[in-house]
Amino acid sequence: MPTFAKLFGAVGFAALFIGASFLMVPLFPFGLTPWYFTEFNGGIALILGWRIAGGRAGLGTMSGISNGITALVAIAFCTLALHGFTQMLLRSAELRYSGLMQAMMSGIGISFDLAVVLAKPTVIAVLLAGSIVIGIVTEFVADKMDS
Repeated sequence: MPTFAKLFGAVGFAALFIGASFLMVPLFPFGLTPWYFTEFNGGIALILGWRIAGGRAGLGTMSGISNGITALVAIAFCTLALHGFTQMLLRSAELRYSGLMQAMMSGIGISFDLAVVLAKPTVIAVLLAGSIVIGIVTEFVADKMDS
């Protein structure tokens, strides 16, 4: 059932990850930015922000902080896995792999490589601070609007 807390969680995390994506794009080597990087990050953040941050809202401030951090970790994991998988599919279309397991291991490796490239203090600080603020405000919205 739609609530204002779910809407705020979805829009808040989508805006956070779209903004953070613009911080991340210059970190990639020239010409190696993943395909539809900003759009995929915003879409996954929209869905998981609705499900995690908005769906669990209404239990207090500390719960809001933990919901925000949980949503951050889930979104980061899913976006890295998606970008690794799409890069693996693009490489497999060029017949770079001899089998399924080699392709799957390459997709996991690409995800880890992306995590290493993007794990900069500025990006981590923006995502962590933003997710805590969104979690707290989502709790406030659930308390004031959804009760």
